[in-house]
Amino acid sequence: MNNDGFILPAEKAKEISSRYNPKTLIPFPFERILEAEKNISIIYPDLLEQGVSGAIIYENNFYKILVSSSETKERQYFTLAHEMGHYFLHKNDIITATDKVLIDNQDNYAGALFRAMPLSEADRRRETEANEFAAELIMPSDKVREIWEETDGKLSVEYYAKMFGVSISAMAIKMERLGLRTDRK
Repeated sequence: MNNDGFILPAEKAKEISSRYNPKTLIPFPFERILEAEKNISIIYPDLLEQGVSGAIIYENNFYKILVSSSETKERQYFTLAHEMGHYFLHKNDIITATDKVLIDNQDNYAGALFRAMPLSEADRRRETEANEFAAELIMPSDKVREIWEETDGKLSVEYYAKMFGVSISAMAIKMERLGLRTDRK
């Protein structure tokens, strides 16, 4: 929690993980969230044509998470975690938005609420928070460190990425932020 009493995205991800994934299984078992949170569903339409990776829509007291089926499995996984970040962190923003939608483009830098670019500071903050939440939820820092230590950091970033079901770039960013290096590229 920061000084304003706001729960930080990574802390919220840890809270959600301890509730729905206490054994820190990888990949993250999103089905457990769906079983417990009866007001949410996940749909996989082909959204790539519109340049959309994912979105979350609020309608009739129900949230629909859309994840583009045209993206790679790794991208879908991160996008789902990102949209779950919006669900757990930004419900009030979604409910009070005129269109009741948060949209994420292929660069994962939209959250546009159907507004024209450039993004507002609030939109940028929401997107950053959802990314931080997603990264911690599907690549828990403690688990990444544990596996890195078990392998003496001698395996490639690609290996760790595959193990966690994420892209190489997502894992490289996570490892860099944790100060972990591998012997192999």
